Amino acid sequence: MIKMKLELNAKTIQIIILIILLSMFVGSGITGFFIYGDYNVQKVNELNEQLKSLQTDYSTLKSNYENCTENLLIANTQNENINEINKNLTKINSECQANLSNAQIIIADLQNAINKSQYDYNSLAEDSASRICCIIKKNYNPNIKYFLVENNSIICSDIKGTEFNC
Repeated sequence: MIKMKLELNAKTIQIIILIILLSMFVGSGITGFFIYGDYNVQKVNELNEQLKSLQTDYSTLKSNYENCTENLLIANTQNENINEINKNLTKINSECQANLSNAQIIIADLQNAINKSQYDYNSLAEDSASRICCIIKKNYNPNIKYFLVENNSIICSDIKGTEFNC
């Protein structure tokens, strides 16, 4: 019986040694697993924080993109309105240029008419003044050599004015 007890003890010792050896290998693996697991948990947490930050950035960028798209649509509409206004202004400008050309022609015609009227008036005044002043020179004052037309009146003078011949 003692022998058996020793055998059991030797087997028990061998089993204990085996368990100790296994627990050392398995224990260090389990410890490594838990350490690696903690590392993974930490890494996952860091990645989750980065994901949240990226999602916030994405939301901000998406909002900015939508605002830019909306502003672009508004700008395109305004550009179309400006193009339409520009088209209308170009048409109005063409009409104004045509009216200006017509007005310049009318002004030139009126200036010619004024010049002709002034020439006719001066010719009539000179002819009339010569006749009237010649009559006055012959009948009243032989010193009269000049005439003036002032305020639509003929003045015969022996001092100044336009010289005339009888």
